[in-house]
Amino acid sequence: MVRVLIFSRNWKFGAFLKALLESRLDKDVEVEFVTSLNGLRNAMRILSPSLLVVNCESLTPEDTEWIESATALVKVIAICGWGDRVPKNVELLKKPLTYGEIAEKIVENIREHLGNC
Repeated sequence: MVRVLIFSRNWKFGAFLKALLESRLDKDVEVEFVTSLNGLRNAMRILSPSLLVVNCESLTPEDTEWIESATALVKVIAICGWGDRVPKNVELLKKPLTYGEIAEKIVENIREHLGNC
């Protein structure tokens, strides 16, 4: 089972991206999303995801620091726009990609991960 965790302080974006990914992925991939740093910490511990997708919109310095430390445990993909706080050591998807393009890039990463298992 591959688990993908989405961290987005914008719950509408997180829910939309979760639904979009679920519609494009096999049933053996589980997608969850959280909207707070505390939720992220708990989900990382409980779910042990294979991939962390971060929406950089509205990240706090504490969020960024924690995400940077998480790169030692999990592959991180960051979706960032102009002016967003960007964590270090992450794969970066820069806006203005469409939601479909963002989903395809994430799906490619998941399939690549499945091929390496």
